[in-house]
Amino acid sequence: MKKLVMILFIVILSACSSNEAGIGIKEVNQVPNEVKETIDINRQLQLNNAGENEYYIIFHSDGKVTANFEEEEEKAIIKFDIAESKTKETIENVYYLRIAEESEKIIVLINGEPTAFDLVEA
Repeated sequence: MKKLVMILFIVILSACSSNEAGIGIKEVNQVPNEVKETIDINRQLQLNNAGENEYYIIFHSDGKVTANFEEEEEKAIIKFDIAESKTKETIENVYYLRIAEESEKIIVLINGEPTAFDLVEA
């Protein structure tokens, strides 16, 4: 009986922490039509508001992108690293971002360099 209670307790704790697990960045293949309509191929970095603390980031690059996410105090930090490409063909990378309520700033680093959004859609 104690083992069953302990397992149940662990399952409940895991479920509670899954809300925090939703915070972060992930690459997506599909976006809502409202977001598609605002994408500008001539802009490298775009931010689209998708709700409270939720965003889509559209990043046009000329190489394969690796995205990492961390939060520091009131900052959500996104690190994009671009691998060198021989083709120099523009690739559209779309990410879904969910940040903590406490985050007041979104900071983007591309290959370690701070970069501003070219376009922000509310």
